[in-house]
Amino acid sequence: MADNYLEKRYSELQEGTKRIVNQTPTLDTLLKRLQDKEEKDEGYEVKQAQTDALLRSACLPGVEFSANPGPLAAEIRLSAPSVYDLGKVVMALSLKAAQLHLKVREEELSMDGRSASIKLTVYR
Repeated sequence: MADNYLEKRYSELQEGTKRIVNQTPTLDTLLKRLQDKEEKDEGYEVKQAQTDALLRSACLPGVEFSANPGPLAAEIRLSAPSVYDLGKVVMALSLKAAQLHLKVREEELSMDGRSASIKLTVYR
């Protein structure tokens, strides 16, 4: 064959294949991180880039919502047309937080006839 394919392939097999380890956590790992009840790290400050990543992931379920980051990067206010839609957004945001080794705490939930809103605090 052209380009010595068989010789190259044979030498690869003799040397052993290179293993690529995937570092992306599984869904089960992320869900377990959501359950962890560790103490809050008071010295850690959530960065704006982390908050931006959380909000980008919250957009992925395709649900219409509005987000108002608070004065601190660790506070986010979300509102959606229904509680169901708000739950989708909060779950996506929480899973992204777990991937970033952060925690999300729900502070205030308010519902009226047409919409639902929640205040979230992000911490490590």
